[in-house]
Amino acid sequence: MNILLLTGAALSLLYFIIIAIYTGMGSSFGYIWLFISIVLLLFWGLRRFHLIHPVRYRMPLWLKVGLITTVMLAACLFLFLEGLILHNMFIPYPNDLDYVIVLGARVDGERVTKSLAQRLDKALEYTEENENVMIVVSGGQGPGEDISEAEAMERYLTDRGVDPGQIIQEAHSRNTTENLRNSFSYIVVNWSAREESLKGQNPKVGIISNSFHIFRARAIARQQGFSNISGIPAPSDPILLPSQMFREFFALIKDWLVGNI
Repeated sequence: MNILLLTGAALSLLYFIIIAIYTGMGSSFGYIWLFISIVLLLFWGLRRFHLIHPVRYRMPLWLKVGLITTVMLAACLFLFLEGLILHNMFIPYPNDLDYVIVLGARVDGERVTKSLAQRLDKALEYTEENENVMIVVSGGQGPGEDISEAEAMERYLTDRGVDPGQIIQEAHSRNTTENLRNSFSYIVVNWSAREESLKGQNPKVGIISNSFHIFRARAIARQQGFSNISGIPAPSDPILLPSQMFREFFALIKDWLVGNI
């Protein structure tokens, strides 16, 4: 057990250092790996102290069973949700969608960041398969951003040949839930003016985001009443992917607690 604790602490610390070097700690969540490393080292230290200075204390059976059960249930929930996140990275999507929603991500001044560029490049790739698709770029303006994420996204797409008339800008949302709710409102208005709407057809919609984010985005969309939603996974940074998938677990729990999914 001591070897496992030390190994886990060392690996967590190493990953924290890698993230710090790679991103400059642009995301505060990276510190979770430093925290995990410290916790594992504390457990290792306590076990070492107990071996050298044994303390005669027997934990009540009910407490021991309760702790073990809680840990096992938490581990099962974690593995179950991570499995769903992983599964949604590889679900095929149709090439005849009417709309795709590109979810926003942080903008550096007026420049799209790497993760957002990956999403936009996926949208460009999809337009090659379906040149008639409407692209909804969704994201408001946050701290450190000189323009809205939607504006930066539209500039990125039009600079690469996308017709501005093919893009719908949603520039008010602050999180994934608002991204989808506001984007669907724009889609309803746009779709109502199209001939297909007059024939009673419903629009086919896809959501573009980095692969680790697809499951949560689809779950939020279903909670908002949209059952036939496709996920279009854009690439994720392989170095940051373990941290991003770990963070998604807590994001899913939070969205479930507040009723978003």
